[in-house]
Amino acid sequence: MRLPLARDGPVLLLALALACPKTTAPPPQAAPPVEAPPTSPGLSATPAAPPSPPGAVPPPGAPPTPPLSGTTDPVQFEGLSRAQVTFTVGVDLSPLALIDQGEATMLLEHLAASPRWRVTRWEGAVLALLRVEDPQLGRTSPWAGYHGQGSELWRAALRLRPRQPGAEWTDSPLVDRFQPDDDALKVHSFQPIGSGTYGLRAAAIEVTGKVATLEVHELSARLELERTSEALKWITTDLLSLDKFQPDAPDPLAPWGWLPPGEPNQDPKGLYVTTTAQGVDVRGRLNPGAAGWTWARITDAQGRAWLDELAQAATLERMGWSTNLSSSFWFQGRIPTDLPLPPGAIVEAWFLADGSATPTRIGRWSVAP
Repeated sequence: MRLPLARDGPVLLLALALACPKTTAPPPQAAPPVEAPPTSPGLSATPAAPPSPPGAVPPPGAPPTPPLSGTTDPVQFEGLSRAQVTFTVGVDLSPLALIDQGEATMLLEHLAASPRWRVTRWEGAVLALLRVEDPQLGRTSPWAGYHGQGSELWRAALRLRPRQPGAEWTDSPLVDRFQPDDDALKVHSFQPIGSGTYGLRAAAIEVTGKVATLEVHELSARLELERTSEALKWITTDLLSLDKFQPDAPDPLAPWGWLPPGEPNQDPKGLYVTTTAQGVDVRGRLNPGAAGWTWARITDAQGRAWLDELAQAATLERMGWSTNLSSSFWFQGRIPTDLPLPPGAIVEAWFLADGSATPTRIGRWSVAP
């Protein structure tokens, strides 16, 4: 016997469905914001592209160098009077006269390869800046080649190409100018005009040779031209050694014979970065493998360049090279800044070969110890 279907069956099922608690999907949540990498003063906004060929040195807005403007008149300050002082410096400058156009290329190559010199550009000129030995950093040249600080500053250089028109050194009447056959230099001191130089006296000399022009600039609270005299002796002694490379010289030395003992060597290639009181020093040994210009770039861990234009100008160097890539040559420059290095800093070496328009990266190292 068939039982009758209950008429309220579907209604009961609907009631049960309505009585069950409803579960709804939670509304979609917005994705957490992507945190921008930490910023650091001097960093570019985005990761750096490959650099362009080096531009003006010094770049616009770069820290100033000691002035070549001032007066030779007596100066009165705080009850004291400083009269004009003239020095007589005895020196043999004849090695400058021995170098002619036939030795110009050889001179540039040897200055570039020697750790005693930093060959760079300045105001359109090619300058070989004299380095000094630092116990911690090795052979060093600070920003623009000026050694010392505070009450004593000095720079010595060999100029291998002329400066651009209107450069301060070229136009300053305070630079005493001589020829290589002058053996008694009458050097006039002057009172420099500029921030932080009021208590200093200064002197600047230029000796013009056939190929290289010697420049020395010294500032001191008690100017006695000690640094100038020492620099003249170092430079002329180095230049005198060039005679050993003349084709008619007896027993001419090998091409690297003019370099300090042990140069070039086979030390591992790489760059080191050290923060100093005068800025961030970048130094190490490299071999670009060809003639050209080398410079350093510092980035953070995300690849953003740090003080890129200033770092390029401060480290730009025409350095030694060899087709024997096991050889390494000294490289060094100092970036004039008191800004801290960016987090996760990395230092790169870039190279622009003569005749090329495209720089190439020849090394990359962590700044961390």
